[in-house]
Amino acid sequence: MTGSRDLADADAFLRRRLAAAFVSGERSPSDSDGPRPGRCLAGGALLALLLAAVVAMSIAATGHPAVTWTHGAVRLFW
Repeated sequence: MTGSRDLADADAFLRRRLAAAFVSGERSPSDSDGPRPGRCLAGGALLALLLAAVVAMSIAATGHPAVTWTHGAVRLFW
């Protein structure tokens, strides 16, 4: 059974651990260059290709292109 002394010791340990985390900063190695932008660019390109493929399949399945400005279905403020 835990007593008040054990709870006080655990609370003090957690406070020391939190203070040490704020003081010491990041634990990553100092030789790392940080995040690389290549993954973001590759992910964005993949997402754009996926969207283009979905639109192409939609056009192929329905037999007509999506609604455009000339059809009058898309209206802004009028």
